[in-house]
Amino acid sequence: MNNEDRLHSREIHYRYAIAFLLAIMVGFVSLAYYDVPGLVDKLSFALTLSSLLLAVLAIFYTIISSSKQEKRLGEIVAASEALSDSVQDVKIISQKISALKNEIPTHFNKIDKKIDNINSNYLSRIEEKPSEIEIGKVHPEENAQDIESNIIRIQYGAMLCVYLFVKCFGAGRAIEKDDVENISLFDENYLMGSLTGFSSTKLIEFSVHNGAIIPKHCDVKLFESMQSLLEGIEEVIAENTAVYLRTGREKIDNYLIGNVGSQEVGEALPELPETD
Repeated sequence: MNNEDRLHSREIHYRYAIAFLLAIMVGFVSLAYYDVPGLVDKLSFALTLSSLLLAVLAIFYTIISSSKQEKRLGEIVAASEALSDSVQDVKIISQKISALKNEIPTHFNKIDKKIDNINSNYLSRIEEKPSEIEIGKVHPEENAQDIESNIIRIQYGAMLCVYLFVKCFGAGRAIEKDDVENISLFDENYLMGSLTGFSSTKLIEFSVHNGAIIPKHCDVKLFESMQSLLEGIEEVIAENTAVYLRTGREKIDNYLIGNVGSQEVGEALPELPETD
């Protein structure tokens, strides 16, 4: 039961109580003055007063009921306006959907045309025969060995980046920009990219501060077996590639211990021999 129902129930009880009180008052007056001369006049006067009192109560009740009806009427009007706004929104959305439904076939037709153009361009390029001048610019036979050499450097250069990181981690030092320039195996961007990719294995972790790479974590097994792993790889790969990997590893060791040895620090690695 909500508050309005409770108030309505109280008003009914109040009315009953007032009616009973009035009846009791009339009964007491009748018993007290039934043998009094002019009782009828007095009783008529009492009834008139009672009628006036009931009329006043009825007026107040009407005023209260009217205020409640006005409040409910206002709520109904507000709800009607909100419903009307919702209907308008639904109409607008329906119109947009109808317009979009008409535009969708046009968009699909445009996409089909673009796909057809792409296919036609692709087929025309496949069927096109290169001229003798274009063939002369490519020189595939001459560039094949250079491409293979560069790929080998990318693959094993990343191993040397990880080897440098492990060695610096063990020495408790950061990898500064000057270190990369003095070792001259790779530039700092290549070093950063290789270490970032390898860090996805969770075997290493580092941070960068003012351009310096600061080792923060290195897996124990990786730290203990990195050098032996490289040595094992050098034994099974081609000799020219093994020389590249071994020379780079020795160059890192010599730089970190301050012993330049037979190869000067900063000297570039020897070029890989051409492969057959």
